[in-house]
Amino acid sequence: MMITGMHTHSAHGAHDLPRQLARWAFAVAAAALAVVVAGLALVGIGYAVGGSDAVEDTWIGMTTAVTIYVGLAASLGAFVAGLVAWWRHARTGLWLSVGLFPALVTLLVLAELFVLE
Repeated sequence: MMITGMHTHSAHGAHDLPRQLARWAFAVAAAALAVVVAGLALVGIGYAVGGSDAVEDTWIGMTTAVTIYVGLAASLGAFVAGLVAWWRHARTGLWLSVGLFPALVTLLVLAELFVLE
């Protein structure tokens, strides 16, 4: 380790990058999951209270659509970052970042096929 002025520089800084990327991917995936769960909770409560009229063509339906798309986009970013971290041999904490995007896409396709006709 080299100390220059008030800053500490590690000689192994490049080896920390995959771990930092893996942590970042996990945090983004967790935030994406929280956004999607919040959107689904909003539509679930709206549907339970007012039925289908409460969620179709209202701000609740629009907010839910936006949260799902934002969560999907964020999970795609986490997925790519997780794959890069995995490729650079960071193996810890990648299960959520690599698994969330395919799971959300699968659930969205199944919901479109069977629920949202």
